[in-house]
Amino acid sequence: MSPCSFIVHFKFYVVKKEYPDFGRILRFSVDQNAHAAFKPAVSNYLKNVRHAEGNIIAESYTDKQNSNNIWIIERWEDRNLAGQYAPGLPVSAAEIISLTDLSPLSKQAWQKDGLTGDAVTMMLFIHAMDGKAVSLKELFSTAMPVFRNSSGILLYQFSQLEGNQDRFVTFEKFRDEKAFREHLDFPVSGPIMQFLQASIQDPPFEKNFFELSKFAS
Repeated sequence: MSPCSFIVHFKFYVVKKEYPDFGRILRFSVDQNAHAAFKPAVSNYLKNVRHAEGNIIAESYTDKQNSNNIWIIERWEDRNLAGQYAPGLPVSAAEIISLTDLSPLSKQAWQKDGLTGDAVTMMLFIHAMDGKAVSLKELFSTAMPVFRNSSGILLYQFSQLEGNQDRFVTFEKFRDEKAFREHLDFPVSGPIMQFLQASIQDPPFEKNFFELSKFAS
């Protein structure tokens, strides 16, 4: 067996992986007036990272609710390879979040057709109450196959933040606004919404929900 091919067992998933995934989210705080100057530097960084050994994806977004937030979303085959690519941008990252995908996707799935253009992109950070993390994982173990088999959902990832077993993040791409609204009515979405309303720290959950727009390509 290759050292890069192994079985990873989670309480709610058994996933055969072809690579050891590592996720990184970088948040920058940049005044909107400085976006034009910052954008070429981000574009150059993304171009270099996408050609780097072990990179799966690298994308950048602005936050529609807070235009000062700029996010870079990355996935890597190995954290050591990611560590070789510190951003080196003219603005230091305000926050760097390391994470593990609980239902990993292949590079082909991350880069499949339809993920560009007018895709509606969302990100939600979830801080579960003490003792509630397992319940949240179980809810997503039920919902994930439904989400990923929906024609309107282009990509759905559920991840756990490193260093805190109660913190999670979703990264979601929908074909359009209609597909986003429709997925909220799926039967599997109801229990997740109930959890978000009753079982998280620092409510309401909406303040940790981000609608994203592509920034630099």
